[in-house]
Amino acid sequence: MIRQLTALPQFWLVLFALAGLGLGRLFPIGLSSEIRGAGLFLVVAGLSLMLWAAVVMRRARTTFIPGRHPDALVTHGPFRFSRNPIYLGDMIVLAGLFAALSAPAGLILLPGFAWLLQHRFIRREEAMIAADFGAEFETYKARVRRWF
Repeated sequence: MIRQLTALPQFWLVLFALAGLGLGRLFPIGLSSEIRGAGLFLVVAGLSLMLWAAVVMRRARTTFIPGRHPDALVTHGPFRFSRNPIYLGDMIVLAGLFAALSAPAGLILLPGFAWLLQHRFIRREEAMIAADFGAEFETYKARVRRWF
């Protein structure tokens, strides 16, 4: 059960969110309502980016489930700007949560979360995509950055 959970990026997002909120309690820093509102905006923006990417992948008749082989190389929609818009959305949501919930100390965890996503998920997924799509993926990879 734990192994299945740790195979999901959402598990790690929740874990990092809880850790960051804990840091926010240990090191409280009051934020203005404007900054908290901006944090809420980031949460909505990150979720919207994730949804947009999932819809584009679904319309391309390929999976958005981590670790599964894709049936198509998606290069349009949010994939024009980022090779990993869903993971980018995770990062935006996490940063937004810390701001919205007045826990800016949690922001220190963002680089660790990015590292985890890259080493646990992105590298393996990109290796699969490279094996499946070869030169087409290499051309796309040279043109589009990983995060943004």
